[in-house]
Amino acid sequence: MDYYLVCFVISLCLTLTFAFKESSKRTVHMCLYFIFTSISILGLWQRNEAVSLEEAILATRIAYIGECYSSLSIVFIILYLCKIKITKKIRALIVIISSINFSICLTIGRLPYFYKSMQLLFDGQKYVLIREHGILHTLFFALLFALYAMCNIMLFTSIRKKRDISVKIISIVLSVMGLGLLCYIVQHLFLNMEIMPIWFTASSIIFFIIDEKLNLYSIDRPVIDSFLKQNSIGVVAFDKNYRYLGCNACAKEIYPQLSHLIVDYKIDTEDPELTELYSWIQFFQRDIKSEFYFKQGDSYYKVVFNHLYSANKIKGFQLMFTDCTEEKNKESNLIKISITDELTKLLNRRAYEEEINKIQSDGIPEDFAIISFDLNGLKKANDTKGHAAGDELIIASANCLNGVLEQYGYVYRTGGDEYIAIVLASEDQIKDAFMEINVRSKLWEGKYNSGLSISKGCASHEEFPDYTLEQLEKEAEQRMYKDKTKFYVESGIERRRV
Repeated sequence: MDYYLVCFVISLCLTLTFAFKESSKRTVHMCLYFIFTSISILGLWQRNEAVSLEEAILATRIAYIGECYSSLSIVFIILYLCKIKITKKIRALIVIISSINFSICLTIGRLPYFYKSMQLLFDGQKYVLIREHGILHTLFFALLFALYAMCNIMLFTSIRKKRDISVKIISIVLSVMGLGLLCYIVQHLFLNMEIMPIWFTASSIIFFIIDEKLNLYSIDRPVIDSFLKQNSIGVVAFDKNYRYLGCNACAKEIYPQLSHLIVDYKIDTEDPELTELYSWIQFFQRDIKSEFYFKQGDSYYKVVFNHLYSANKIKGFQLMFTDCTEEKNKESNLIKISITDELTKLLNRRAYEEEINKIQSDGIPEDFAIISFDLNGLKKANDTKGHAAGDELIIASANCLNGVLEQYGYVYRTGGDEYIAIVLASEDQIKDAFMEINVRSKLWEGKYNSGLSISKGCASHEEFPDYTLEQLEKEAEQRMYKDKTKFYVESGIERRRV
């Protein structure tokens, strides 16, 4: 098999594989290099197979197209590998040099400057193209070698001065450049055949391997990809005009409303499914808030807004969705523990004070009432039957009060045998609740005790419309103590023993 064909098939396979593989660090110039090396080998192969001068001239032009722009691609690949930043003017100058070279090649067969003469002769086995070089040919290779020299200078300089690049990769690229020069010299001085296809193929294989290595040496994209995958982060992006740019699958899974968006279209503010999303964006655009929390089912999610950058310029903004269910549950558990009484599982004094402060700021509702409770007989139970009996009474009274009043509000344990309830209920409802508490208390029977006795006192906003919360609390407490005194009198138990 013709070695030209072998080189072309290998180069083409590498190009197609590179084009379709997943590579987070793929650059435009690396893609172009694979394409132009394949074109160059194709041109050399077709020139070798040509049976007419016209075919040979056309194939030569094709070969030089690949050679001109594969060289340009190598320059930009090396700039990228060496992390060298150049100005737009220098970048334009490099492109102009390659374009001049390409323009020179277009004169082949038309003007006697690149090749003074071209003949296709049959040597008994195949047709051979005989060329006499002209002045433009010398200029072409002078410009080409200038680019290659610049590449080698950048490579050597980077090895000496830069610590954040791979010396191994740069050394390999230097070897590729040296091999290319060697092939050119050997071809023109010692051999009567084209061996540049071998160099093009070898360089394509080496750059293919280098591209694989770049994913490991680069930090930003692999780290971001790994972070997004491991932490199940959803990302959605918009431009400055609220036009939807796209999102990843995780974002749609977390926030299904995104399926209503259409790429390149603005958010439909009339769509009720997108009202929440639009309000978030409005807050962010006005610099009011850059993160939000929302709940979907039993899960909690955090939405963080950031500007979307391209070439260090703000092009829009992006939302990042993260699952914070575990974090929220831990936070909720900690809050719950901090405001929950360990023995009775009722809310504690801290929770009561937080609720009072909230009502103070929001305003007292019309049907608001505070009820003060105190357990009777606790000291006697502790002294005569032990603390297990006392705990039994505390738990039983808490269950009794909460069971009756939970439909109206919350019961708080604010002391050893003291409770306060905050309810929204009418006076008739509170009277009925007191009667039910009395019935449940008398019917209750525990392991150490039989029956409960709870003193009660209520003060409502309906009864005392001009009272503050503090005054209502004191009034409820005073009424509770009156009820407690009544209990002592009716039971004949000395108060100091209770």
